[in-house]
This record gives sequence, structure tokens and C-alpha cells, in this order.
Amino acid sequence: MSSEEAEQKVENSTVAGEQKPAATEQKPAQAKPPQRPTFQTTQFSLVVCRHPNGKFLAVKKHEKGWWLPGGFVDHKSNFFTTAKAVTKAEAGVDVKIEGILRMENTLVGEGQLRLRLVLYGTPVDPNVVPNPQDKELCDGAKWVTLQELREMSETEGLRGPELIGWGTYVQNGGEIYPLPLVAPENAPIPTRKPPPS
Repeated sequence: MSSEEAEQKVENSTVAGEQKPAATEQKPAQAKPPQRPTFQTTQFSLVVCRHPNGKFLAVKKHEKGWWLPGGFVDHKSNFFTTAKAVTKAEAGVDVKIEGILRMENTLVGEGQLRLRLVLYGTPVDPNVVPNPQDKELCDGAKWVTLQELREMSETEGLRGPELIGWGTYVQNGGEIYPLPLVAPENAPIPTRKPPPS
């Protein structure tokens, strides 16, 4: 049979109702579920410690200037235990953490998050004289008024504006939030407003 005859036979068979095998139907590829964003988080505790006489605790971070006690929260600790530990190390003061001033949540880079919890506290012993226990962290500590702090900003320098800012806020009667505001997700849910500290 010639090639022309073979082609004619195929055409005739199609006309007669014979069907060619159907092409395999391709299913659309399933879309992958979107990936949840992950963040590397760094946490810090900052402490605004106010003496009963109205002065605030300031620590000198070597060449960086005067600031408020604060430090990095490691994986074995939390905001509150870190606040007590750094205040003791940097100023030699045992502090009673009484409330929360603000939680700061800042995206500092792709996949990098910084959390700073600003806490309010008072000295356990009002008669204590501030004196850094860890000289590698600080080389000075003292109780200061806001006016003294402003003068120090011009003469000795401040590491940042936080102590003046939060000191002014507290002095003007700013809201101090209860400690249970920050808790692990499995903590009991309170059934009533917590009593004042």
C-alpha cells in the first residue's frame, strides 16, 4: 500500500465514525500554600525607676552617656526578671517593677524584629546609694531630677532621650499599665480588672 493510499484510509475511517485516541488531560498544578513569615526577634527591657522623692535613676554607659537601666533579654529570662537584673548590675539598686509604660515593636530589617518593653519601678530600699556592680556595663549611677538630667545632656551627654521623655510622662501623671498586660499565651485569662500595684 502506497503512502497516499494509507492517508486516504485514515481519512475514510475518521469519516466513518472512528475516533482517534484522546490526548491525556493535564490537571493544573496545585498552588503551594503561602509560607508564613518568620522573624528573628531581639528583646530589651528598659526601666524607669523613680525614687519616692521624685528623682529618677540614671546610669552612665561609659562613653555612650547617661541613660536609664536596660538590657537584652536572653532565652533563659523574660522582660521582668531582666529588668530587675540589669538595674541591680548597672546601678546596684534592687527595683520593684510596678507597671508597664509601653511595648515598642519595631521592624529593623528583613525578617528582624526588635521588641522593647519600657517598665516603671521604684527602689526596694529608698536609702540605697546607686553604685554600679558591673563596671563593664556602667561606670556611674545616681538619682537625678529632670532638670539635672537636661543639664547633664549639655555637659556630659545622654545616650538617648528616653529617660527625659518617660520621666516627664510619669511626672505628669501618665498612665502606668498593669504587669499582666504582657504574659505568655498559656497564662490564665483574668476575670476582673487587676488591683493597683
